[in-house]
Amino acid sequence: MINKVFLVGRLGIDPEVRYTPDAVMVVSLSVATVDRWKDKEGKPQSRTEWHKVVVKGDLAEHAASGAERGALLYIEGKIRTRPWEDRDGSRRMTTEIVATSLRILESRKAAGNGDGPNGENGDGNGLPF
Repeated sequence: MINKVFLVGRLGIDPEVRYTPDAVMVVSLSVATVDRWKDKEGKPQSRTEWHKVVVKGDLAEHAASGAERGALLYIEGKIRTRPWEDRDGSRRMTTEIVATSLRILESRKAAGNGDGPNGENGDGNGLPF
């Protein structure tokens, strides 16, 4: 069986850093991917999907020091669903991607000056897709 994810998307917010009780760095990322197509009338359509990504250890240090909001990232990892308890004590489930590889393909600065993948700066949603 295979549990493998490949993402190329933009970082929605700066990385959120925390540490485990064993002092292992854990970085949370919010990564957006966009599907684009044309409808029956030929009008462009798009749908943005947000992904929760968790990065640990040395890879987390790379993500925390090099990635910032708007950066284009390549991520490999696996899907994990884990339980947690909210403030009211209710049991919740969250699905996230645990990264095993991460590359910063383009910085925010490069994306903001028209050097994006298609020479575009975005579609008005605040992120340069």
